[in-house]
Amino acid sequence: MRNVFTINDELEVFGPKIDNESFIVQSIVNGDNCKIDIANQPMTEVRVPIPFTVYPEDMIRRK
Repeated sequence: MRNVFTINDELEVFGPKIDNESFIVQSIVNGDNCKIDIANQPMTEVRVPIPFTVYPEDMIRRK
C-alpha cells in the first residue's frame, strides 16, 4: 500500500489482462487481521475484498 484510501472510496483496477474496472471499498483488513477504516501507513500490507478477478500484474489506484 502506498497511497491513503478509506472505506467507501472508489478504487480502479487496471492491468495487461483486464479492462479497467472500479469498485467501492467495503472493508480493509490490516496484517494483524483487524478491520481498519483507513489505510494510511506507507508500505503496509492490507487486504481489500474485490468483487471481480484480479491478476498479480494488476495495479490499483484511487479513481
